[in-house]
Amino acid sequence: MLLDNNLLAADSARNTLETLADRKLGVCFNQGLDIRLVTDKFATLLAHCDYRSMSFKEKRLYFAFDDPSLEDVVVRGVERLCAAGIKPRHLMFYILVGFDTSFDEDLHRAELVQSLGCDPFIMKYNNQQDPQLNRLARWANKPQIRKSIPFSEYSRRKMVEALAV
Repeated sequence: MLLDNNLLAADSARNTLETLADRKLGVCFNQGLDIRLVTDKFATLLAHCDYRSMSFKEKRLYFAFDDPSLEDVVVRGVERLCAAGIKPRHLMFYILVGFDTSFDEDLHRAELVQSLGCDPFIMKYNNQQDPQLNRLARWANKPQIRKSIPFSEYSRRKMVEALAV
C-alpha cells in the first residue's frame, strides 16, 4: 500500500514509479492519484506498474472526481491512460457528493465515469443521510447493479431482481 495522497505532485514521482515498475512490485495507490497531473509520461509509467486494488486481487488505479468543473480534465486523463495501455475498467473514481454540488451534478459525474468504462465510487460528504444520495450510492457502488440498470430505473426491487439473475 502506497499511502501518499498526492504522489504525482511529488518531485520524486517519476523515480518512484520507475522503481515500482522496474522491481515489478505490486502497489495499491488507494489514497488516489490526481488525474489533473497525469501526463503522457506518468500514464506510461503507471501502465508499466503492477497497480492493484486494496485486496490486491485485481488491477485498479484510484482517482477523485470531486469537482464538476473538472469534467474535461477527467475525460482527457482517462483517454491518456487508455492510450498508454491501461484498461478503463481498471480505473475507479471516488466521487464526493453532497458538498457544494447539486444532485444532478453528482449523478452526472457518476454516469459520466461509467460511460467512460470506469467505476464510480460515491462518497457522501459527512455521511449525509439524504435519500437521493443514499439511492445514488447504492446504485453506483454496486457494479453488477449499475451495469444492468440505468439509475433512472433503479429501485431496491429492481436491485433484488438483478442480483437474483
